[in-house]
Amino acid sequence: MDNRHPSHPRLPSPPSGEAFPPVVVLRAMKLRNSGLLTASAMFGLLLLGGCSKVSEAAVADDRPTTTAPSQATPQETPQAAGAVDNPNFSVRLTFEGPCKKGETCTALVTVDAKGGYHINDKYPYRFKVADPAPAGVKFPKPVVNRDDGTFTETKAVLRVPFVAETAGEAKVGGTLSFSVCSDEKCLIEKQALEASAKVE
Repeated sequence: MDNRHPSHPRLPSPPSGEAFPPVVVLRAMKLRNSGLLTASAMFGLLLLGGCSKVSEAAVADDRPTTTAPSQATPQETPQAAGAVDNPNFSVRLTFEGPCKKGETCTALVTVDAKGGYHINDKYPYRFKVADPAPAGVKFPKPVVNRDDGTFTETKAVLRVPFVAETAGEAKVGGTLSFSVCSDEKCLIEKQALEASAKVE
């Protein structure tokens, strides 16, 4: 008789008058043991699943939360504004008189110092127009400086010429470099401005 089991090596022959334990008992024990192992494995997986959820929650709590940005105001995004205002100065881009197509019109870039500040009379104020220029608009002077403006203690006005080729609206924009001072310090600023003129 071949006393081999599929998963074990060949067993030695038993002593005379004795027999091996029934193979069926060994198989039953294996089934019971495997059942215990299966139950233990399932229980462990359940525990791991629970821990996994807790870990994910903990990671989620540590992740930075993002909030939708609030709608920007001209003060928060001055580069998109025709006017900017803060406690130390205000800046605006407006237009002088009616504007007709094909004629030279004038944009006014105005700085008002406030809150104890005054116009810095030693700073080279200048307005550099947008480059490239908006469609349908031409600028006779790409850079306007102090010589093209008027200055008082608290106000500076630069005159920016432009020509609109068609009637309707003409965008005028650029970057203003300016400075205002108080008794304690001077602020040196760059402010991008843009506004639309009505063209007849």
